[in-house]
Amino acid sequence: MPALTEFVLQVEELGLDGFWVTDHPVWYPDSLITLAAVAGVTKRIRLGTLVACVPYRNPVVLARMTADIDALSNGRLVVGLGMGDNDDEFKQMGIALRSIRERQEMLDETVRILRWLWGDAPSAPASRHYSVSAEPLKPARVQRPRIPILIAGGGERVTLRQVAEHADASNFGQHHWTGAVQGDEGIQRRLAALRGWCERLVRPYDSALKTNTTLPLIIADTRSAVADKLDRYLPPFIREITTESMVAGTPER
Repeated sequence: MPALTEFVLQVEELGLDGFWVTDHPVWYPDSLITLAAVAGVTKRIRLGTLVACVPYRNPVVLARMTADIDALSNGRLVVGLGMGDNDDEFKQMGIALRSIRERQEMLDETVRILRWLWGDAPSAPASRHYSVSAEPLKPARVQRPRIPILIAGGGERVTLRQVAEHADASNFGQHHWTGAVQGDEGIQRRLAALRGWCERLVRPYDSALKTNTTLPLIIADTRSAVADKLDRYLPPFIREITTESMVAGTPER
């Protein structure tokens, strides 16, 4: 963890906008504990989950941890959420991988519960998948008017409706881990779907930030330096599973 906090401090010093962590507890340090650790040593950089898997935590626990990180960071947290799809990880954690429809419903319900527990909703929401009777948490969240929520995925019928209804930002990318949105045509179709949902829900389309994940992004001054970075930092198995989405080259290219 000391090496990680040093790295994030360097990222902040370089002027980058945000530090984002994935949520795979079986293989990596806990995402929310990681953000709590770096929240106390940084001052400016945004901190976010990309993305927290909704079925992994009770909504009350998620609301408590995110509200605390919001306070520790003095209002720099972005809560990225997704419904999860890694069957192997679900099995190792002893959590049932429910149907896509059920996980979509869980995401909807989790966002509504978070908003209630953070103090953003006038009444407790009804829920089919969770039994929550907690009142809004104290102290209240730091950010005003609310803690931003990002919802990940490129599904036109449900996920982008969830973005339009609940979220401050969307996120998708080329890799199948990030929605498998391929090429300009795929991107434009998703943006058109999001615009349509915003119109139906009477929300300004421009109020939803559109973000993209490039996995991975490798940049160096020369082609030989790019090749050296690929050899040094990306094992063959990583290259194999990211062939569909890798961007590697010089800044000019």
